[in-house]
Amino acid sequence: MIHFIAVIGPSAVGKSTIKKRLGYDTVTTWTSRLPRNGEKHGIDYFFATREEMLKRKESGFFLEMTEYDGNYYATSLESLESVVQKKETVTVAVDLHGIEELKRHFSKSVLALGLYISKESCQNRLEERGEGSVEERLSNYEDEIQGLLAHSDLIVNNEKENWDRIPLILDGVRTMVRDSSKG
Repeated sequence: MIHFIAVIGPSAVGKSTIKKRLGYDTVTTWTSRLPRNGEKHGIDYFFATREEMLKRKESGFFLEMTEYDGNYYATSLESLESVVQKKETVTVAVDLHGIEELKRHFSKSVLALGLYISKESCQNRLEERGEGSVEERLSNYEDEIQGLLAHSDLIVNNEKENWDRIPLILDGVRTMVRDSSKG
């Protein structure tokens, strides 16, 4: 059974949007960054200080933790184990290290959904958001695309020109998840 639809891709590729459009519950991950406008603690992220996150990492609380754009992002092992125990399917956004750890711990329960847009499109989206250093957030773009190619089970072109096809693609993903619970 597929328990985790792991959405991966570079900054501003549309991970949060695709997670919402899939319609599954999400695993709420942790971050040390400040909330964006409208984000709520415990819903969008668990917001914590860098020190709190480091302490939790040392205690084994997180499956994976990464630093990105000067902030930590992490996923708690307990929240993931709870999903498997309850036989649920959820979405989670992770980076390349996160997908490696998720697959290592939960192997066949993970469907890695890679999202692709061009570097120029990522740059435009980041500039529209107006948060953080665009150059820094795009500095690993090529490595992230290579990792996406290596780890994704399915890659979706999330460029604006393809948005009319996204509902059909996501219907296919939901069918794959549903069928995985039959066998």
